[in-house]
Amino acid sequence: MTQDGKEVTYGYSSGTYARLNPMLSQVSLLPRQEEIDALGAGIGRRDWEKRFELAYQQGLNQNVTATMA
Repeated sequence: MTQDGKEVTYGYSSGTYARLNPMLSQVSLLPRQEEIDALGAGIGRRDWEKRFELAYQQGLNQNVTATMA
């Protein structure tokens, strides 16, 4: 996001949790938050569809016990 002419990095609380939790409690998350971030920060329907598709594809044939969005 641009604020006062400068590029400012930001995220959502779930993104912060998803980034820190694996480091703190040795939990494995798929996809990794960095992969989700790489899709962009958009908030439109297509942006969310891309994120959910990434999670779906990486979770196929895995023993998934929880999800985070």
